[in-house]
Amino acid sequence: MRILNKLKKKKQIDFFPSEKQIDNKNKKNLIIHHYCPHTFNAGDHFVILSIRKHLKKHLPESGFIPKAVAGNRGWGKPIGLRGENIRFSNEFADAIILGGSDQYNNWSPRIKAEEIKNLIPPLFLIGLGVSSSDLNSVPHIKNEEYRRDILATNFHSSLSSVRDFTTQNFLKEIGYNESIMTGCPALYLFDKTIQPKNGPVLLTFPYPLVRNKKRNEKYEILLNAIDHTIKTLIKHNLPITIMCHDDRDVPAAQKLFGDMNIFFSNYQQDYFDIYDNAKMIIGSRLHATILASGMG
Repeated sequence: MRILNKLKKKKQIDFFPSEKQIDNKNKKNLIIHHYCPHTFNAGDHFVILSIRKHLKKHLPESGFIPKAVAGNRGWGKPIGLRGENIRFSNEFADAIILGGSDQYNNWSPRIKAEEIKNLIPPLFLIGLGVSSSDLNSVPHIKNEEYRRDILATNFHSSLSSVRDFTTQNFLKEIGYNESIMTGCPALYLFDKTIQPKNGPVLLTFPYPLVRNKKRNEKYEILLNAIDHTIKTLIKHNLPITIMCHDDRDVPAAQKLFGDMNIFFSNYQQDYFDIYDNAKMIIGSRLHATILASGMG
């Protein structure tokens, strides 16, 4: 019985600080808790960096504490804007950002309607998106609890921005009409003019949409396009680099294009360097296209 009482007590979270830790009148800094994806996917890092870069322009005194938004690889617990993390952010954050990626898809953050109401600092949802299992289908979350939680989180937020009209329409469908469409945050990472370069032609390797034994027609079409493009570039004696934006793409790229130069890094500056020197970028990666347009 004592063990059950202890477990029950452990699950009960006091969301509110017992005492004020910082005198706001004398503050010379602004601490922002940034709940964001943290994987070895380059696109995630482009989004995170862009959000912080632009906030620093308007809030130069701000500092960012990264918090894992979902069960991503590479970060430990606690995860998400819930439970003890709400308690932590209530005590130490001046503002909360939930920014980047397909957070509405299966409601990745798992924020609960009954918990978000306890969050004290202002919450800003920045450039969030929704996706679907098939590229041609309309996004729809069947789980009513997820829809309820998404709605409650948006109503609690001080600002809700989305990356595309598809996401905006999805929010309208579940009852939230106040979002603004800002595009993917990575769009604003760079703003360079077009300049011809003499580096290699970069072919962005497509992320395998389905990782099982079943045939994936869209994936095969993309691979065939890369294979055809490689043959054409070789005829013109152009140097080629296969670009992997996710560490999980590397084994497949090795197997399919083992005789080609393959690039991957878990540091975004390495991508900026190679993209900045590229002659041309060809491929299906969304963030590769965004980065290429911004880098001229």
